[in-house]
Amino acid sequence: GRMVVNATEASIVQMIFKEVIAGKGVFTLAKRLNEMEIKPRRGSKWAENSVLYLLKNRHYTGDAIFGKTYTDANYKMRPNKGQRNMYIVANHHEPIISPETFERVQEIVSRRGIEKASHKKSNYQNRYAFSGKIFCGECGEKFKRRVHHKNADDTYVAWACSTHTNDKHACSMLFI
Repeated sequence: GRMVVNATEASIVQMIFKEVIAGKGVFTLAKRLNEMEIKPRRGSKWAENSVLYLLKNRHYTGDAIFGKTYTDANYKMRPNKGQRNMYIVANHHEPIISPETFERVQEIVSRRGIEKASHKKSNYQNRYAFSGKIFCGECGEKFKRRVHHKNADDTYVAWACSTHTNDKHACSMLFI
């Protein structure tokens, strides 16, 4: 009935946090973890999003967060993005990383996100009429424009969930 630290996985988490502080980015870390043949808990390969998810997980500091999901009126589990209260229980279990390390990494990740966004060209982000306007009903991610090829001569445009495009097991939403 108690949370116990898995020493092998804890060392990987600590290594990832140290590498971010040392200046490595999430793409580089995902690539390195795959080269080291370290498997993530879900899926078969590390991706940028899986490293980012790990870096934003407060559980590694020993705190527990309750209420991250809720059940809607149709009995469907939904991520809680402010619709309901969430509760943080400090020192709930043995920490893997210090709260100071966690906060430092959050600052680094946030700063890199702002820097990356400022380098994007605005004409690329909204090139098509539906760009940034269609969201997945299952996971909440944006849809991307894709060109599908039926055969050599026949192609058509479809919009697909970004999560499903990267990992078909992470989101079951099909293209439109």
